[in-house]
Amino acid sequence: MALNLYRAILVLLHVICHVYSEARRALRTARQLLEDFFISPRGLKAELEYVREGSSVLSKPLSHLAIILGPEAVSVRDVVRLALWSHAAGATYVSFYDHSGQLKKNKSALDKALVSACKVKSHIPKTNGYLNGYAGKQFPHIMLLDISDGKPGIVRAAKQICEEVLSKEISPSEIDLELFSKYVMKESGVPEPELAFYCGDTFSLYGFLPWHSRITEFLPLHSHHNVSVRTFVNLIRRYNKCEQRLGT
Repeated sequence: MALNLYRAILVLLHVICHVYSEARRALRTARQLLEDFFISPRGLKAELEYVREGSSVLSKPLSHLAIILGPEAVSVRDVVRLALWSHAAGATYVSFYDHSGQLKKNKSALDKALVSACKVKSHIPKTNGYLNGYAGKQFPHIMLLDISDGKPGIVRAAKQICEEVLSKEISPSEIDLELFSKYVMKESGVPEPELAFYCGDTFSLYGFLPWHSRITEFLPLHSHHNVSVRTFVNLIRRYNKCEQRLGT
């Protein structure tokens, strides 16, 4: 009897938490829709100008912005918007981490969407399986990452060092933290991000580049679907106020 009562209480608590979570999600979505309709700028050109104005007060460096897509389905349209906003905010590198690998499989669709959004001819050199940036200064370097670029990438870097030791290209005495870090960075082709947005209500990195994110500031983005440009700028400003303590 007591066990059944205990189970019933747990089920009730689970239902209450679920209803509360869904209610918060619905209110957040409704608020964002209202803000988008009445306040947010309309059109890509206006959005980019809004981002430039909003990020003009940045006092912290932002050369690499990473976006961890989480468990939700990939929206190519919204990935394009985030990439262009990131570049307007001053980021030279923008990486999208999708642990499921959907985005890497849709590289051609992303290319077409970017071309359509920018109304220009694109050039995307393929390096190491990545969609590795546009030529010229008007586009960011766009990196597409998945689970194979996390811990497996560190393993590949370690194997390469071992092979070079065996072939006597480097000596064991040369191996230190700085050398290993250099090989990991070279293997992935991605510099360390100063800022990363993680999508979803749960703080999970889903295996995102553990070696590259030692000093990364992580901020929550509830979803990359239909994200508001105002939300994006608010997160950029929030990052600017963060104090990096380096673990102290």
